[in-house]
Amino acid sequence: MKMDSGLNAFGSQAHRQELWWSRVRLNACKGLLEDTKAQKLAFQHWIEAIDARHHYGHSLHIYFEERCKANAGQPFFYWLDIGDGKDINPKECPRLKLQSQCIKYLGLHSLSFYFYW
Repeated sequence: MKMDSGLNAFGSQAHRQELWWSRVRLNACKGLLEDTKAQKLAFQHWIEAIDARHHYGHSLHIYFEERCKANAGQPFFYWLDIGDGKDINPKECPRLKLQSQCIKYLGLHSLSFYFYW
């Protein structure tokens, strides 16, 4: 009986890759659950990515903690820009610093200006 070149005792190539990625995800999640620094870093990247203005994640985290202390019932970005938190100015990250530290994500067109061929 001839075996297909994509199959072996452990299944197909695609199946092995799927199992490998499952282990990677499991180990990454396990690491996040155990490591508080990793949790904080993941949160900072997440909150920065969903922010329409792309403020720096570490600075946003400071404001997020202020919002939690205030027990505001408003969504975070509404609270930050329009709601009760618009006048909050923590010493660790003044509002001017928050507004000046924005991440610029480059598309293919913009990225081409930064390459030297």
